[in-house]
Amino acid sequence: YFKPDVIGIESDQCQQLIGVRVNDEAAKRGWMPLPVVPIPTGGVPKPVRIRRLGPYIGTRAIRFKNNSGGVVELIRQLKMFNGSSDGVDDGPDCVDIALRALMQFVDYRDCESIRKATEQGAILSPLGEIPV
Repeated sequence: YFKPDVIGIESDQCQQLIGVRVNDEAAKRGWMPLPVVPIPTGGVPKPVRIRRLGPYIGTRAIRFKNNSGGVVELIRQLKMFNGSSDGVDDGPDCVDIALRALMQFVDYRDCESIRKATEQGAILSPLGEIPV
């Protein structure tokens, strides 16, 4: 089962209340509280946050799980993204939040830290199943 080191949730507006709901559900299942970390967008518009994923995706620094329905939808949204917030951008926006959470969790300036984190299962998969 999925054992995350960190769960990033956008902290602008009221989205961070989702973290409370996540841990309420964890408590119902008898789990310990999950490591929910608020990730601020810093006022950066969603289209810019999605565009800044380009270098990571282009260099394959972000990898997605094969044969996952969620990832299929995410790839569809990435392909359909036209630079505006038109409703098909929530998946790519989640990838940006996941990337920012990873950057807070490891020293993102140290490529070796990121390589080790991904080898140990720090996989970005906001919409699909997450392998352990």
